[in-house]
Amino acid sequence: MPARSPNYMNDKREHIVSATISCLEKLGLSQTSMTDVCSEAKISRGALYVHFTSKDELLEAVIKRLGDESFSHISFESVNLFTNSIETHLRFMMEPSRRAMVHVEADLLSASRMSDRLSVELSEAISQRLDRLKTGLKKLGNTGCFNDGVDAVVAAHAIDAFLIGSVQGSMNAAPTRLRLKALRLIFTTIFRNPSLHNAK
Repeated sequence: MPARSPNYMNDKREHIVSATISCLEKLGLSQTSMTDVCSEAKISRGALYVHFTSKDELLEAVIKRLGDESFSHISFESVNLFTNSIETHLRFMMEPSRRAMVHVEADLLSASRMSDRLSVELSEAISQRLDRLKTGLKKLGNTGCFNDGVDAVVAAHAIDAFLIGSVQGSMNAAPTRLRLKALRLIFTTIFRNPSLHNAK
């Protein structure tokens, strides 16, 4: 068989990661087997093991994918664009269709406590997400939009902690509109006169 191109191998790898996420959403981590992933991805076990030699290695790739996607769509070009994109992100994360993914993320967190490899990958993903937020807020802060005494790093931690808490608590009865009001309160603490006229 001729050698596959790097692009082909990368595309196949990403296809397997997507199939794994689909299995995790439908079955949960404990019930997802490598056989399930093969069935979802429509590949043989041999083809799977070309790319991933163990379930932990596959879960590492899932964590990396979720980390790479986290906050990648947030705009830091202006305060209005930033606050609007964060609110859009919160609304999306609170949608009922996202509940399966909330369980997946909780499963991955639990699994990382029992695997050094997963723990390292999860720590890197969390750091990457937070660094993206810190860097963007520092850029905004340089425009003079922060209230006196506000530090970009502290602001990043506050927003990140709120979003994580909202997602982890998304199964309770608190409606999204109340969470948005709480988020806007954080914005008014950070920014000078943020444009929050869309609040409802």
